[in-house]
Amino acid sequence: MMIELSSRAVSDLLALPTQGQIDALRRLSPAQAAELAERTRALIGGAEGPRAAMLHVLAIAQGGGEAMWDEPLVEAIDRLLSSDLIGTTVLFSVLPEIHPATAVAVLQAMRAARPERVPQLVGGALWLEPGLRSAVLSEIVTDERPAVRARLWDWLTEGKRLVPPGRLRPILGEADLVAVLRRGLGDDDAQIRQRALACAIGTDHAFVLRDAIVPLADDVDVGVRQYALLALGTLSDRESLAILRDRLRHGAKPEVQSAIWALARRPDGLDDVLTMLPDDRAWVAHDVLGAIKNVASPLTAAQLETLRVRVDDPSLPEVLAHHAWRVEDPRAREVGPDDMVVTVVRRQDRGPDGGPGGGSVT
Repeated sequence: MMIELSSRAVSDLLALPTQGQIDALRRLSPAQAAELAERTRALIGGAEGPRAAMLHVLAIAQGGGEAMWDEPLVEAIDRLLSSDLIGTTVLFSVLPEIHPATAVAVLQAMRAARPERVPQLVGGALWLEPGLRSAVLSEIVTDERPAVRARLWDWLTEGKRLVPPGRLRPILGEADLVAVLRRGLGDDDAQIRQRALACAIGTDHAFVLRDAIVPLADDVDVGVRQYALLALGTLSDRESLAILRDRLRHGAKPEVQSAIWALARRPDGLDDVLTMLPDDRAWVAHDVLGAIKNVASPLTAAQLETLRVRVDDPSLPEVLAHHAWRVEDPRAREVGPDDMVVTVVRRQDRGPDGGPGGGSVT
């Protein structure tokens, strides 16, 4: 049965529970949907602005029209995204079903006008069919504004510098994640490349993206080189091992630090780390002990004996005790640098005179 669109009917429609609004919309003819879109447009600037904006966009989709994305509509949708979780979910979930093109238009308009909404917009894109979803994600990850791209990567990495391998919750599906990671690893902005490398590590995708990560060990940006070396620490091939060994011996201080942590994670690299001891540079011992404590693969009896002979540090028993506890369940017990109560990085980042040190990302 068709419904009459008097002013009272529009008010009643706005007052309905969300599901009731959806059911009513489905009963509208294209002409009625167009009329509802016009009537709700006039209400966007008022107290009912967010819900009116949601109904406005849904009505346009139902009638097959196009929204006029001016500031009042953008502002109303922005308010919806800020204050109405159910309304936001409805907008993103129902639109792709009613009219996919309108759903894409909403995401594109809000990305252009409100880049801080990128995480929610990515969430909205997940409701689209694969082809449209990939197109929208591609637009976000290649947005000409670095701040927009950075917002995406900050969300994908949960705002953390580094998350242990496999401990980062994959928000995107496999194909989308790999495509987005490849874009990020090749980004012109060094900060984005760093975030993409952190995401590749945290989602256990370094092996899948090995061809894109290995060249970044020679990146012009030292931070990118550090993250790339850490990513190589999650691999097991000979080429990545050779790169890490070279940086351990011949790299700049930040690269040596990252190589220590990367090699310590690999059973085939632990002996290389132990050859660094003893060393006149105090930060080397700090990094070696920190890596053994927090990320190293299980130590053999011979390696334990080497440590006891070469290290004269009162913290060694605690380091080895924590190492033994962690390797019993490494996936569950390893924590990233942002989650450590007391981190080695705070010690290693201070030089002999108390000033800044090498700035390791670990």
